Amino acid sequence: MNNLKQIALKYKTPSYVFDIKSLSDRISNIKEIFKDIRLCYAIKANPFLTKYIANQVDKLEVCSPGELKICISQEIEASKILYSGVVKETDDIAEAIKYGVTTLTAESKNQLKLINNTAKDLNKTIFIMLRINTQSQFGMSQDEMIDILNHKDSYKNVTIVGLHYFIGTQRKKQNQQEDDIKNIEKILKKIKQECNFDFTELEYGPGLAMPIFIDDDFCDTLLPAKKLKECIDKSKLKIKITIELGRFLVQECGQYLTQVNEIKSVGDVNYCFIDGGINHVNYIGSAMGMKTPVIEHVKCTNSTTPPPRITKNKQYCICGSLCTTNDILARRINLEDVSIGDILIFKNIGAYSVTEGIYMFLSRTMPQILIKNNEKITIARNFTETFNLNC
Repeated sequence: MNNLKQIALKYKTPSYVFDIKSLSDRISNIKEIFKDIRLCYAIKANPFLTKYIANQVDKLEVCSPGELKICISQEIEASKILYSGVVKETDDIAEAIKYGVTTLTAESKNQLKLINNTAKDLNKTIFIMLRINTQSQFGMSQDEMIDILNHKDSYKNVTIVGLHYFIGTQRKKQNQQEDDIKNIEKILKKIKQECNFDFTELEYGPGLAMPIFIDDDFCDTLLPAKKLKECIDKSKLKIKITIELGRFLVQECGQYLTQVNEIKSVGDVNYCFIDGGINHVNYIGSAMGMKTPVIEHVKCTNSTTPPPRITKNKQYCICGSLCTTNDILARRINLEDVSIGDILIFKNIGAYSVTEGIYMFLSRTMPQILIKNNEKITIARNFTETFNLNC
């Protein structure tokens, strides 16, 4: 019997299943590619995997007070945490420093001053990564960075050590990372010329892409990492590099189990309704099912006869349980002899869906979260009601 079918029947649906062996194998393969380059996991990609990844990477990037509390609750080693995030408040910074975090990012001069003053109040000195703007709302301009470095001695309780360079996510073109490396080289050269300063560390988020949809190329999902390593090796970068990854680490290890609750036909269109929906499933780059993810159909009933009024074609529009026309997960997908009670398994859902779903909408029950570690299943979060949060 299909192992995921057994899990679905025993633990019920809708549920996410995150496979730790699959995750560990992928991290090992990525580490083998990058070798002397450090790895950082951005826990926003999937906070439920934090404690399983912590001992396999060099750093964990935390981007909010809540994510910091997750690390504290999991007793993550403070020295491993890079406390990032767009807007930090005094209390957030103080909590991180008190826990033992020694490295923070600064998005602006104002944020740097806030970190410096908070560290001063706590009689601590903090290492700082200055985040450069890469044509988004994040980070500071080169001019602001140069001004900070030329007056770095005025910040008595911070030591500026690194450049933080994050550009985006799910970037599929290899030349994008090549352009990043060239731009980083230019920035470092300019900083040296105008400030006589050398960063000792680089935190780089390349946004390596993962295949998700049925038309994507799944031949070698590690290829973007291999290409990036070649690019770095060819560069003139002489600096300690940490590659920050989220989706690229965890996308493959997750699967979403959902049950077919209704089947019907309207006109020439067959509809298959599941007990989940877009409140649980959110693939980047797809809206209203315009792109089709990889979905496995598992028979759970003896019937091979579809309900009456189903058209002869085997294509179905998969819809969720929400009262909105947006709740479409796949426009057209072939399902052979699908019946009410069958299980659909949405693949490659290890990143973001678990936290990006619109869980509060219609006060639906939040899905269960299961951790599969070899044959052991742990319930990381049980089915959780949301109606009490909406009243």
